[in-house]
Amino acid sequence: MQKKYLIVNTGSASKKYAFYKDDEKVYTAHFEMENNEPIVTEYFSQGKVKRNISKTEYVKAVDLILNSLVANSII
Repeated sequence: MQKKYLIVNTGSASKKYAFYKDDEKVYTAHFEMENNEPIVTEYFSQGKVKRNISKTEYVKAVDLILNSLVANSII
């Protein structure tokens, strides 16, 4: 049975998430403010995507993460 883990590291200035399947890291996301606007940088096996997000998406980062994991067939 494959084990899956979501690691959460929320600091005062940013939020970081990593998703593992067994011992392999398959996804990471880094949420931060850039020019006073929220952004997320997502890292997948095929590369990275950096994009602006809404303040609501920043606050509800876990929802964005879960949606991204499903949309990219990671879970």
